[in-house]
Amino acid sequence: MAYQELYKKYRPTNFDEVVGQENVVEQIKTLIENDRVPTGMCFLGNPGCGKTTLSKLIAKALNCEHPINKTTPCNECETCKAIDNNNRIGVKYFSAANTGGVDDVREIAKDARLSYPIKKPVFIIDECHNLSKAAFDALLIPLEDENMNTLFCFCSTEPDKIPPAILSRTQNFTIAPIHWKTLATHLYNICKKENISNISKEALISCAQSAQGSVRNAIQNLETVLNSGELPSTSANELIKAIVVGDVVKVVKEVREMNSKGIDFIKTIDNLYKDFTIALEVIAGDKSVATPNSLLIAKNCTAGFILKSIDLLGEGISSIKNKLVSAQTLFEIPLIKIALLSRQMNMKK
Repeated sequence: MAYQELYKKYRPTNFDEVVGQENVVEQIKTLIENDRVPTGMCFLGNPGCGKTTLSKLIAKALNCEHPINKTTPCNECETCKAIDNNNRIGVKYFSAANTGGVDDVREIAKDARLSYPIKKPVFIIDECHNLSKAAFDALLIPLEDENMNTLFCFCSTEPDKIPPAILSRTQNFTIAPIHWKTLATHLYNICKKENISNISKEALISCAQSAQGSVRNAIQNLETVLNSGELPSTSANELIKAIVVGDVVKVVKEVREMNSKGIDFIKTIDNLYKDFTIALEVIAGDKSVATPNSLLIAKNCTAGFILKSIDLLGEGISSIKNKLVSAQTLFEIPLIKIALLSRQMNMKK
């Protein structure tokens, strides 16, 4: 059999397996148990926290042929298996990144009115913030249709881009980032099931802390450590230590070592951007999602310096993703600028 990535293998098959979203799961169960499932549900939150997974679990709970109870699918019937494999007629997945035009959505709305050999059709529209204004407008009528049997599940990482007219017509759920301790426990349980014993507790904690609240990221970090013995965030740790003291030479050395090891610059600069952003929240008084890196930044840097660093890292991310020269150079430039800023800040102290 082909190798199956751990994040796919351990994707929840029922609501009880969902990690770190107890409040949202209870709300969804209550809607299903009381037959109060609306026409539209909107799941809003960071990538990898469970938005699409929850949508599929709802589809299984509503359509399972032999449910254990009203909210727990059997996972054995043909319908459950087909939904898991994305080939059940009546349960459809769309990515608005590819089908975001008004004509695409009009076709979706037309299909939603068809009769399907399933109890409750479910249409999942992922990355829905990419829909055009006209496309969103085309969804208003089906959402208000009193005879609409299809459930629309909208998933988005950018809720600010969703029109209020849509949000006012859907039941909305905020999918919060998951605490690193919860993620570390989840990784430990996966290791037990996989008979993985050659990974330390510290490595699991590092995988969880660098995941930015995402189950998928945490599990991918675990696989990275198992495959290469090193987590990309380890390099980010060393870079941040050099940056906060303004050690430009060490920054350049670390970047070149990363390049020699083939470490992903895009993923690392994304992690740095998130660490600096969280550090700003820590300075503002919110330590609930703090990571060791963000605490180190918050302890040693001013809010003004962090804001400038976020701007520079944002420019770096854009440059790398649209690179015209080597990724190493584009990665290195903003970090050198930040280290120089840090040196100036430390000299003033």
